[in-house]
Amino acid sequence: EEQFPKEFVFILMILFFLIVVDRIIYLWSFATGKVVFYIFNLVLFTYSVTEYAWGMELAHRDVGGIVLRAIYLTKSISLALQALQIRYGIPNKSNLYRQFLTSKVTQVNYLGFRLYRALPFLYELRCVLDWSCTTTSLTMYDWLKLEDIYASLFLVKCDTILNRANHQHGEKQTKMTKFCGGICLFFVLICVIWAPMLIYSSGNPTNIANPIIDVSVKIDIKALGGRLTFFQTTACEKIPWKYLKAYNDVDPLDYLGAYNVEDIQLICCQPDASTM
Repeated sequence: EEQFPKEFVFILMILFFLIVVDRIIYLWSFATGKVVFYIFNLVLFTYSVTEYAWGMELAHRDVGGIVLRAIYLTKSISLALQALQIRYGIPNKSNLYRQFLTSKVTQVNYLGFRLYRALPFLYELRCVLDWSCTTTSLTMYDWLKLEDIYASLFLVKCDTILNRANHQHGEKQTKMTKFCGGICLFFVLICVIWAPMLIYSSGNPTNIANPIIDVSVKIDIKALGGRLTFFQTTACEKIPWKYLKAYNDVDPLDYLGAYNVEDIQLICCQPDASTM
């Protein structure tokens, strides 16, 4: 049905709200609550993963085991970072709102901060949650404006130190800079413009024939008390179009001439029903 399983959505929502609770405890500088929450998180995650692994079906253990190990490894890294935070202590409210990505100017911090700002709604969620859990005289609009000014100043500082410090006034840009920043971007924009048309066109090389494997016909009579099966059969013959093209009476006006012959099939169902 092309729907997400409800268990999958439920687990993602639980993980999301656990992250929110962890952020609230951090904003309140509640060290005891952080320890209690860490133990609860560790026990809950270990129990959930163990219970899921023991109840996994045999047919899904190969692929499911690899995915489960990857999830457990990711969560273990998160728990290790939280343990380090508990060990070194939660910052007090005077330096609570420092961002580790903006602590120093490096290429890694610059790219990491760019990626953080590019993730949808992550920056806005953090700002709104920080304002909601902080004692401040600023309105939400002023808080968001202050955060935006802070981010803009950091990006300008990174650009000044990393890019403009080694570039003299009037010096022409290098060929490598033009290639990476100009030519590559030009081809990316070309792909963005023309790739969707190519993908959804008949010239897409990934478009292959998808022949019909099984056919069933069922005719029901709908009544007040339900449905009455009048005719049902699965005895159908599938004839490729290349065997029927010689007969002009099948498509006398050539309506199917514009289609690929591999995509056209004639289905002939037997008059005898399997179920009456």
